[in-house]
Amino acid sequence: MKHLLLVLVFLLGDTSWGAHSDSISKMDSLDKASRRILAFASRKNFFNAQNCRAVLKDIYQAVYRIPPEQYKDIDKIKAPQKGKLGILERFFQARVVLRDRLYAFVKNREFKSHEELRSCSNMVQIAIRTLRNWEEYWSFHVMSRNGRLAEHPSVFDKKWPFTSLNKKYENEFNDFGFFRSGDVVLTRGARFSSAAISRIGAIDNQFSHLAMVYVDDGSIMNNPGGVYIVDSIFEAGLRIIPAEQFFSGKKSRLAIFRYRNIDSDGVTPAKETAKQAAKFLAQKAVGPTVCYNYSMDPDHPECMFCSQSVAISYQNACSKENIVCDDLPLYQQKGMPKIPLVHSSMEANKNFLIDILGIQSPYVFSPADVETEPHFDLVAEWRDYSLLEKARIMDMTLTKLFQWIERDGYHIGHERAGRLFSGIGVAGKEVVVALEELPPDTPEGFIEASVMIYFLMEHTGTGLNIDKLIDLPDQVESVVDRVNRHVSLGTHLTRANHANFERKGYFLTDYQMDVVLERLRQIDCKRFIEGQKTGFHDIFRPEFDGPIEEQCDPNPIYNYSELW
Repeated sequence: MKHLLLVLVFLLGDTSWGAHSDSISKMDSLDKASRRILAFASRKNFFNAQNCRAVLKDIYQAVYRIPPEQYKDIDKIKAPQKGKLGILERFFQARVVLRDRLYAFVKNREFKSHEELRSCSNMVQIAIRTLRNWEEYWSFHVMSRNGRLAEHPSVFDKKWPFTSLNKKYENEFNDFGFFRSGDVVLTRGARFSSAAISRIGAIDNQFSHLAMVYVDDGSIMNNPGGVYIVDSIFEAGLRIIPAEQFFSGKKSRLAIFRYRNIDSDGVTPAKETAKQAAKFLAQKAVGPTVCYNYSMDPDHPECMFCSQSVAISYQNACSKENIVCDDLPLYQQKGMPKIPLVHSSMEANKNFLIDILGIQSPYVFSPADVETEPHFDLVAEWRDYSLLEKARIMDMTLTKLFQWIERDGYHIGHERAGRLFSGIGVAGKEVVVALEELPPDTPEGFIEASVMIYFLMEHTGTGLNIDKLIDLPDQVESVVDRVNRHVSLGTHLTRANHANFERKGYFLTDYQMDVVLERLRQIDCKRFIEGQKTGFHDIFRPEFDGPIEEQCDPNPIYNYSELW
C-alpha cells in the first residue's frame, strides 16, 4: 500500500508511524509519552486526509494497550506551572490539535468524498476517546491518592484537574457570561441509560446528551442577558431551563463547543447563524409540547431527541433569507441534515437491541458526533471524579455487551426476559425506579430493552422475600431465586478494579477491564454448557451448536484492542 512506502523523519529518528507507535508503547515515562503524543498530533506533514485512518489506528492501538505499571512517574502528575503544559494537559492539547487537523482537512477540501471524511472522522473520534481515557485514568489516580474524590467544583472554577481549556478561550471562560447563543454542551450523565446511549452506535463514545445554549434577548423569556439551556429529555420532551439548573445536575463529563464557519468568505458570521439557531429552538421549547423522539428517526421532526434538536435548529437558521451557511455537498451525507457532516451508523442487523428500541434509520446524529464535527470548536471540558469510576465501569460493560451481541450473536429472548421480571411485584417496582421513572408514554420496546440492559449490567441480588410478593407468576420461586442470585457485570468489574488497586496500586485500564469481562464471559459460558448455575448465560447467550471451545472461545487470538 502507498502509505507503507512513506518515509517520515519524526522526532527521535523515527522513520514511520509504525516506529513511532512502537516507541510510544515502550516509553517508561508518562512525561515522555505525553510529550511524544502531543508532538505527533502537531506534526502537520506526518499524516494527511488519505492516510489518516491507517496512521491513527496504528498509533492509538499501541497507546490503548500500555500497562499502567510501565510508567513509574505517576507522582510527577501535578498542576501545570504558569505558561507550561503538565502531563495531563498534553493529552488534552493533543485532542484539540487532532480536532483542528480534521477541521483543516475539510476546510482545504483534502478529502475526495464523504466516505474518506467518514473514515478519518471515525478514527479521530476513537483517538480522542483513547486519549481522554488515559487522561481521566491518571487524573482519577491522582485524586484517589490525594483523598480528593469527593470534591465537586463548578465547571467555571478552572480547578485542576477538573477543567481543561482550549488556549483560545482560557482568558474568557470565567462565568455564565461567557456563553453565546448557539453554543452546545455535550454531557455524560450518571445514569445507566447514559452509558447505553453512548455505546449503541457502531463507534463507542463517552457522552450521551447534547444541549444548546440560548442567551435571551428579552423576546422569549423576558430576561435580557439570561442564560438558558434548551434540550430534549425522556421525561419532558423539548424544554428550556436556567443554565444554573442544568449545570448543577449530576454529570460525570461535560464538554462545551462553539459554532464556527468552515468557509470564511461569503458566509454569514458564525455568531449570527448560531444566534438564529438558538432562538428558533427556544421558541419551540416555550410553545406546544414537543415530544421526545424515541425512535431517533431524523425524518420525524414532530418529536425530537436531544442532538436532533441541535441539527434542526441550525438547519432552520441556514434556511433563512438573511443567513448564508457553508455549502459542502461533497462532504454532506445524502438525505441527512447538513450538521453534522458525519452521522453515527446504527448496525441494526447486528444488534437486536436496536431493533427492540425501534431505531430504524441506519444513521443518526449521536450526541458525541459533535466531537469531530468541523463546524464546532472545542472550548472546554470538565469532569466529576466522584462519578467517574462508575462511568468507566458502565462504559466498558456496555461496550462488551454490545460487542458480544454484534460479534458473537448473543441475544435475550423476549419471552425469557418477560418471565424473569413479570409479576414479581416489589422487584418490578424496584426495576422501574432503577430505570429512572421513565414517563408513561415511553414505548414498550424502549422499556423492555432498558430492563434487559439494567439487569445485566446493574442489578445485583435484592434479597426479595417471596412471602411479600403478590400476583405471582408460575414457578415464582425459581424466578425470585434467579433475581436474588444475580451479580451484575458492573459489580464483577468494580470488584476486580478495587482488587487490582489493592494488589498493584493501580486501577484497571480500559484494556484490562476488557480482558476481565471477556474472561468472565468464557468462564460463565462453559458453566452453562456443563449444566452449572451461571451468572448470565441462562438468559443472555447465543444459539449454542458445536464444541465448547468454539462456543465459549470462538476466537482464541481475539485482539482485545479492537473495540471499534
